[in-house]
Amino acid sequence: MSALETVNWAEAPRFVIRPRNLGARFRLEDLLAGAPPMALRANVGLYRSRVEAVRGPDNRIDQQPRLSTNVGADYRWPGLPLAVGASLNWVPAYAVQQTNEERADVDVRRVADAFALWTFSPGTRLRLSLANLAPRRHVSASSIQEGGQLLTTTARGPTRSLATLRLELRL
Repeated sequence: MSALETVNWAEAPRFVIRPRNLGARFRLEDLLAGAPPMALRANVGLYRSRVEAVRGPDNRIDQQPRLSTNVGADYRWPGLPLAVGASLNWVPAYAVQQTNEERADVDVRRVADAFALWTFSPGTRLRLSLANLAPRRHVSASSIQEGGQLLTTTARGPTRSLATLRLELRL
């Protein structure tokens, strides 16, 4: 959250950003007796910036959506040194007025990730990570008002999945 405040390091009031975390993390077995050993997590980010030097609407900080959400779950296999997990990130489509003449429109973003973690010892683990499991085409557009004309550039491109295998050693 941003608010106009009097600060000790400046003569005039300044806008101060104080982030707030809207999230939850808990074990499913804490809610339901006999539930599997699963950890659940969720968070929501709400962004409400405003750039006064730029006419609105959508005169926010560049590349800042209005909202982002994440949900995920981790499961530790009983009797095995194996943990698996997955998460989903969602950001709705948004527009940002970058200057009085330039505007950017960004498509919705949905990203699903997963991992498997095998623990050999407290200091040695093998992690398989899968990022962007369901890649989709990304669309963004930029517009500029120039000489009474609106010029728009649209970019379309695929996103890619990524798999990594890491040996993690604690030194």
